[in-house]
Amino acid sequence: MEERRKTKIIASLGPSSEGRIGELAKYGVDVFRTNFSHASHDWHRKVMENVRRAAPDCGTMCDIQGPKIRTGAVSNPFVLKRGDEIEITPEKVQGTRDLLTINYPRLVNDLDQGDVLFINDGIIKLEVLNKSDNKLGCVVKSGGLVSSRKGCNIPSKDLSVSVPTEKDVKDLKLISKIDPEFLAISFVREKEDVERIRDLLDDMGNSSIKLISKIERPSAVQGIDDIIGASDGIMIARGDLGVEIPPQEVPEVQKKVIKKCNKEGVAAIVATQMLESMVGNRIPTRAEANDVFNAVLDGADAVLLSNETSVGKYPVESVGMMSDIITHAEKMMPTRDPEYFDSTHQTMIETMGHACFTMAREFSQIGYRGRILAITDTGYSARMISKYRPHLGIIGLTPDPRTARELKLTWGVDPVHSERIIGENVEERVQNGIMRAHSLGFLNGADHVLVVLSSIFMGDYGFYSSIYDMDEFLKRINRCKG
Repeated sequence: MEERRKTKIIASLGPSSEGRIGELAKYGVDVFRTNFSHASHDWHRKVMENVRRAAPDCGTMCDIQGPKIRTGAVSNPFVLKRGDEIEITPEKVQGTRDLLTINYPRLVNDLDQGDVLFINDGIIKLEVLNKSDNKLGCVVKSGGLVSSRKGCNIPSKDLSVSVPTEKDVKDLKLISKIDPEFLAISFVREKEDVERIRDLLDDMGNSSIKLISKIERPSAVQGIDDIIGASDGIMIARGDLGVEIPPQEVPEVQKKVIKKCNKEGVAAIVATQMLESMVGNRIPTRAEANDVFNAVLDGADAVLLSNETSVGKYPVESVGMMSDIITHAEKMMPTRDPEYFDSTHQTMIETMGHACFTMAREFSQIGYRGRILAITDTGYSARMISKYRPHLGIIGLTPDPRTARELKLTWGVDPVHSERIIGENVEERVQNGIMRAHSLGFLNGADHVLVVLSSIFMGDYGFYSSIYDMDEFLKRINRCKG
């Protein structure tokens, strides 16, 4: 049986890819993302409907903008050079090389002489010289092209902005109806930001959406343990993060945050500029390939393509390249020490996940081929097995189609939806689960399968595990049929 890729791929949808959803899924996309910083509500609704039709087994993710600070409208893009001076204002004006809008109302109040701000992912650096009449006079410390609606960062200040914004609330009303599996929350500062979003969605009648906190601010890095505890997943969004903190610190933050997520069994996603050169080229730079490779070795559950698939010339090729790099990287993944990945609040199911790692390692050492079959309702047991990164692939068999789509974000898990896990007793349910996985090609006669059955299918609080030799199992089933 072909070795399956374990690290998942998230692809952002946009003009380049909205009509190629089925093709992208075929090439390896596990979760499709739409970014509410762009496009109309009608577009987001239609695109998500298209995903459900063209790739019904894939997960979906909506990404809200949060308090993103941007430049205002610019009549004609212009270039700023080092040493140039320019005024900036929170008032709405048509931007020129002399005066530019930045849409942060407290811009003049919050910044002082000597403070710096960045435009367009840190390419342009301005330093404040003076204040006057709701304007800041600035000098250009490093230049670049200025155009409309480019992102701005003010890393030296704890800005008086919070999640969610007024726009976010409007977007959340639609998102609660679209009902994606995942919601990415931009510019999270603290766990309370996540809790406010969760409460808002509850009030809107949707408590099912899993929340992914985007780490883009120094305050989020400092409070990462609490944010992980409040979230269902973490996205290390390195674009804004790499402006808000020194670029040389970003790799260290990435590695530390992924380890913390792995330990708690929370999804870890690495995002931004992973294969950026493929926006215009058929192949990535060697540095980009190295970046994806290392994210896999760091332990990421998923890696994300943004401009590469939303507006790039080669969305399908980008997904294919990402998949190929991941596959090569996974061949070099070191064996984990399971003791390190036990969380501080060990549950019984987590203990079972640890045991599955140990048994899978024994399978490997004695030369057995096989898989782990987790029969699960919510996906929790499959996630607790996944976090230890066992040597065997994991099948997440569930009667809930939403759980199956959620597991598309979990490392090493092949989700299988089966409407009913039937049987008069535990043994029958397990056997029916094995036959379902076998019929779909996830198991074959040469496999040994380690089965884990969560408590909901047992009628009590506990779990069931057993090992099956597929050759013997299939012979016994055929004898019974005879």
